[in-house]
Amino acid sequence: MDNFLQDLRFGLRMLRKNPGFTMVAVLVLAIGIGVNTAIFSVINSVLLQPLPYPDSQRLMLLQGLSDSRHIPVSYTEFLAWKDQKELFEDSAAFTNSGFAFTGLGEPEQLRGMSISAALLPMFGVKPAAGRIFLSEEDARTANPVAMITHSFWQSHFHGSQSAVGQMLTLNDKVFTIVGVLPEDFAFAANVQLLTPLRLDATVAPSGLNFLAMIVKLRPGVSPGQARTAMTVMVPRLQKIDSNLLPATVTPYHEFLVGDSRPLLFVLLGAVVSVLLIACANTANLLLARAASRSKEIAVRISLGAGRLRLVRQLLTESLLLSGLGGIIGILLAWAGLGVLTTLLAQRLPRDTAVHIDLTVLFFSGVLALVTGIVFGLAPCIQIVKGNLQEELKQGGRQSESGSYWLRQTLIVSEVAFSLVLLAGAGLLLRSFVRLLNVDKGFSTDHVVTMGIWPSPVRYADPKVAISYLQQVQERVSTVPGVRSAGFVTNLPLSGSSTNGGLVIEGRAEDPKDPLNAQKQFVGGNYFQALRVPLLKGRYLTDADNTTSPPVVIINQTFARQFFPNEDPIGKRIDVGWGNPGFSEIVGVVGDTKQETLAETVHPTFYAPFAQKAEIMKFLSFNLVARTQQDPLTAVRAISNQIHQLDRNQVLARISSMDDVVAKSLAPRRVPVWLMGVFSGIALFLAAIGIYGVLSYYVLQRRQEIGLRMALGAQRANVLQLILGHAAKLIAAGVAIGLVAAFAASRVLTSMLFGVKPTDIPTFLGVSLLLAALALLACAVPASRATRVDPLVVLRNE
Repeated sequence: MDNFLQDLRFGLRMLRKNPGFTMVAVLVLAIGIGVNTAIFSVINSVLLQPLPYPDSQRLMLLQGLSDSRHIPVSYTEFLAWKDQKELFEDSAAFTNSGFAFTGLGEPEQLRGMSISAALLPMFGVKPAAGRIFLSEEDARTANPVAMITHSFWQSHFHGSQSAVGQMLTLNDKVFTIVGVLPEDFAFAANVQLLTPLRLDATVAPSGLNFLAMIVKLRPGVSPGQARTAMTVMVPRLQKIDSNLLPATVTPYHEFLVGDSRPLLFVLLGAVVSVLLIACANTANLLLARAASRSKEIAVRISLGAGRLRLVRQLLTESLLLSGLGGIIGILLAWAGLGVLTTLLAQRLPRDTAVHIDLTVLFFSGVLALVTGIVFGLAPCIQIVKGNLQEELKQGGRQSESGSYWLRQTLIVSEVAFSLVLLAGAGLLLRSFVRLLNVDKGFSTDHVVTMGIWPSPVRYADPKVAISYLQQVQERVSTVPGVRSAGFVTNLPLSGSSTNGGLVIEGRAEDPKDPLNAQKQFVGGNYFQALRVPLLKGRYLTDADNTTSPPVVIINQTFARQFFPNEDPIGKRIDVGWGNPGFSEIVGVVGDTKQETLAETVHPTFYAPFAQKAEIMKFLSFNLVARTQQDPLTAVRAISNQIHQLDRNQVLARISSMDDVVAKSLAPRRVPVWLMGVFSGIALFLAAIGIYGVLSYYVLQRRQEIGLRMALGAQRANVLQLILGHAAKLIAAGVAIGLVAAFAASRVLTSMLFGVKPTDIPTFLGVSLLLAALALLACAVPASRATRVDPLVVLRNE
């Protein structure tokens, strides 16, 4: 223990003696440890920690299967699967909702969620005040009740217990507040209130797939057993509901983290590479420092100090550096964690709270310990294998010790790791550019959008609701500068879609493979407002109303998939929902991207909402208006026209279509940005390392350079000598890095669009960029070598 304390005191004294060296080494290590701590804290919270719910390992998401895609379930499917008690101990469903909140000042749009009563007990929720929903409140005929979130409770009721029992006017219906959600209920982090489902077949018909369903497996039932049993059950259930789709279950935790897992592992690999480069840099610094202390070390050994004793001393100094770097790194991670989680918010589960806990601190401590040992081994090897007599013969001059090969190896590894990171960033950037240039199927410029939902109370009569929306469209079209306006249920690139079954007239149904398509209900001049091209037939018009024969328009993919090699115009399909019956296909329009730009376009049909009066009370719409000027400048005039018709109409999600597209790209933009930052850090550290090694190389060869210049060598010859040596190191690093990048880039496959993970132009481009920047880092030491005065060097020798 005394020896350890002595080593510690001596190490601290040596670090204080060289403040410049200590500061640089600690800062480099802090960056490497800090970014690793930040990324690991996210991984720990998202991937390693179980969900904070009772028996969370038995919670499953149940989804329908259509064309190998997972889609929501319909209300009738929810009821059918809910009854399978031999598999599921409990079942619940939910869907996002919007509410027009009136009665307290200006009308306000609230984000809400409609849930079945079983959901909150499944998640172990205890209300902060009041009670949770009762099972009988799921019924359509039950009295309307609501639970408010803790934040809404504080903002609107100042946390008063008297909030329970008060009334809220939502969509012109009076709801009674029965409870307040706890503050830590992250499942509802993005909403302000909950209401019961209150559904029946009249408002949620078979084939309307919009519910997320969560089930809890019975004890002893594995996910695989459940999937097998469900496959056997489907034919029996389809006899009751012909629109029922095959279904599967996915562990709820796996579903939540599925999209974020590849990204987090890629980022972890990136920051580990940054840390390795930091270690290589620090090892180089220690080697240079050990070279300057070679005479001191040689004298100490000659006076009887054991080599292992000196190794322990140097490792103690290394661990002091890594310990200081670890402490500062944790502080950097803590300071930057908020920014990181904000950037990753759209790629992380919504109910994940990321923080630095004891697990993360333990990880950082182990990381600092291992890091200190790794980079501290380099000078130790130099001591163990060093030639004592040679060091003493040098008379205090620095010699080119045998460890120089190790310094060169470290630089080659830094260049290789940097190339791997640059290649990953380059692939993501190239993919993102491809995504920006993908054909969306519509024009976004000069388009403003806003959500609008006719009150189910004031417009309880479907014909009145249809008439109201038609008047809105007509008034908006008269606003100066508005060229065309229309309505659609699911806005393109909004991340949402509605799927459902369909029947084609004259074709036999296959229960094992029922037809399914995305369903859109439109009105006014929707296609003209977004400039969706008409490929065949005609657009929908105002004449397509409740008194005219039912019609639909299909997209190009629908025509290609269901009517190959034949003209779909005049064919008839039953789109379901409401009164059964066939609708005639009157037009084919171009494909549009619905949920994301990277998705494969799915078969889609567009039906005029004016012919679907029976489901108007269930639909919400997005107004789309094309303007001649900046679209947001027309918002006030458009809002005034709408409020002249209905002053209580709430307008939500007001945005330009360009902003909608930008928001849809955010999840793709973040990986590009983060990989770019990490690649930049790696490149900066590698440049410092190359600069340091080349400076040491010039210092070691000053005598040779002076002699060459005394014998007639020109500055260009010296420059060629130095840069040639650097070029060999850089070329070796690039070559090794290319091999590693080709192997590592395959993990990016799921994150790329329109670019192969072995894209040759990207690899060539980043190789040239890295080589150019690395050679630029050599400029100062190379220039210094050309200014060596041969007379001074020879005189000193």
